[in-house]
Amino acid sequence: MATKRPETTLFGHGVQPENGVVPLENVHAAAAALLHRVAEGGEISISVLREFAGLVLRSELVEASRQVLEGPPEFAVRRALELASLVLGVRVVDDAEEGKEGAG
Repeated sequence: MATKRPETTLFGHGVQPENGVVPLENVHAAAAALLHRVAEGGEISISVLREFAGLVLRSELVEASRQVLEGPPEFAVRRALELASLVLGVRVVDDAEEGKEGAG
């Protein structure tokens, strides 16, 4: 009995990041591809829509949010700043990291 091949989707079907967390750039690219496909009038299956939603839920944005909500209070400020940097698309570097980079 032949098995049906899974539908090829917009977002790299079957490709999983090592740690399971998807970089925000990948989510942006997937969102752009989805919007482009809609603008062209292409048919979009429910599996593609679900894959996109799953990608968003595995994004580093969601992971950073969870760390703020569920993590220890003593790290809440740092995690919130990391989350803000993801939302704004900028990299926040603390003084200790900056000093290490400047010394090397």
